[in-house]
Amino acid sequence: MICTFDYFKKLVKSGNYRSSFIADAHAVMKPKDDPDAKIIDIDLALDNNSSMDILKYWYNCDQTSRDYEQILATIKLSHRYKDSPSFEKTYYDLKTFVGDLKYVNRYIANLPKELRDILVKREKETYENQSKISLMKSKDEFFANDGVEYIHDHDMLHELVSILSVPAYKSFLMDGHDVYCDHAKFMQLDHTRKCHAVMEEAAVIALERGVFPFNKQSTIDSYEMSKLLCTALRKICTSLTSGWFREFAYENYPDLVFLLIDDKFTENLLVKIRKM
Repeated sequence: MICTFDYFKKLVKSGNYRSSFIADAHAVMKPKDDPDAKIIDIDLALDNNSSMDILKYWYNCDQTSRDYEQILATIKLSHRYKDSPSFEKTYYDLKTFVGDLKYVNRYIANLPKELRDILVKREKETYENQSKISLMKSKDEFFANDGVEYIHDHDMLHELVSILSVPAYKSFLMDGHDVYCDHAKFMQLDHTRKCHAVMEEAAVIALERGVFPFNKQSTIDSYEMSKLLCTALRKICTSLTSGWFREFAYENYPDLVFLLIDDKFTENLLVKIRKM
C-alpha cells in the first residue's frame, strides 16, 4: 500500500489499527479486531521520493487495469534483489506480470518512460544501504572483514562440493584473477554447467555459514541441509552476489531450488562433509 503521511495519520487516529514505523518511509499496520488479518505494509509517499512519484503517476494516468499492473510490476521490480521475508512472494508476483523472467529486461523496456524513471529511482532507494560487491581484488582481500569466521579455505570447499571433477567456477574465471569472473566464458557454458556453478556456490555458502561454525557436520540431517541450501540460494539471488551471476540465479530460482533439495545432491554433500 502506498499513501501520503496525512492519510496514514488518519488511519492511525481512527483507532482501528495497530501501527509502527520500521524505516524512514515505511510503516506497518494491522486491524486491531481481527487476529487473523494480514499485516499491511505501507510505503509513505513523501516529498520527492519514488512512492510520491507513483501516486502522481496514478492520478495522472488513465487508471486502467494495465496501468495498475504496470505500477505493481514497477514496485516489485524495484526490490526483486532485496533479501527479505517476501523474496519468494515478490518472485512469483513478478512471474505473473512478466512471465519468463529471462525476458524481464524486455518487459522493463516496454514500460512507459515515466515508470522506467521511477524504477531507477526506487532501486536506488531500495539498495542505498546494501554494500556493492567488487571482484576486482585478490581472494584474501575479497574474503577479508566480511563478518564470516572461515573454518576452511573457500577454494578447498569448492573442490569438496564440486559436482564434476573440477569446480564449475573455474570454467569462467577471468585469466589472471582469483575471484573475478568472465561473463563471456560463463555464457559459453551449457545451461546445466551454469546451474552447477550456482549450486556449488550455494553449497559452499551453506557450509561456511550454517554448518562448520557450529560444528554440525556430523549431526546435520538432509532436511536441515536442504533448508540451508535454499537460504544460501536466496542470498545468492540478493545480497551475496551481483550482476549477471545473480541475474542467472534469480531467473532460474525455482529450478535451482529443485536441484538443490534433490536427495542425490543433498545426501552426496552430507557424505562428503562427514568424511572431513
